[in-house]
Amino acid sequence: MKPLAATLAVALASASLAAQAAHPGLSYNYVQAGYVSLNPDNFPGDVTGYDLGLSAQVSEPVFLFGGYSSTETDTFSSALPPATGTFEFRNFSAGVGLRGPLGYAPDTDANVTAGWVRQESKGKGGFAGFPETTNDGYSLGLGFRHLFSPTLEMGIGADYTNLPDTSVHHTTGTANVLFHLLPQFSLVGAYAYNSSLDGWLAGVRVNF
Repeated sequence: MKPLAATLAVALASASLAAQAAHPGLSYNYVQAGYVSLNPDNFPGDVTGYDLGLSAQVSEPVFLFGGYSSTETDTFSSALPPATGTFEFRNFSAGVGLRGPLGYAPDTDANVTAGWVRQESKGKGGFAGFPETTNDGYSLGLGFRHLFSPTLEMGIGADYTNLPDTSVHHTTGTANVLFHLLPQFSLVGAYAYNSSLDGWLAGVRVNF
């Protein structure tokens, strides 16, 4: 289960999609909560749960971000060893980023990020006897956001995540859309994909 746990950590770190912006119409100080669903290629069923995110500007070009997610697999059975149960995953992330507007596209921002990630997993039910795991690593990201109108924003990005203890590393592509219903309140949708799985997030964001 260690390679799978690492793969899930990568996807969830990307799915949190902490937005980074310099354009004044692209809110960057926020808290976010959402429902996450992942579909691993090498794993039966789905992995679902919730994701929390926070972003805060500390100076004109610099921001901090953090995230937490908790997910669990569908109940499944294995032949060796014979067991039926689930696996639970908890993911943590924190980091710093730089952002700025693109001069030739005044409604578009570019950002780069660097951060720490941690993934914890444990078996439940028939898998409760499996060893619990904790894996630490780092992430590097590049993203772009564009404000199409006062109510519609879209973004794309790529995140490289490495968990050295598992020898697993992935580059994950992400895309997101935000509907700004009010200056302080937005609806969020996001999609993430890498070579081992894809997943999506639906949630809400409160800007401050």
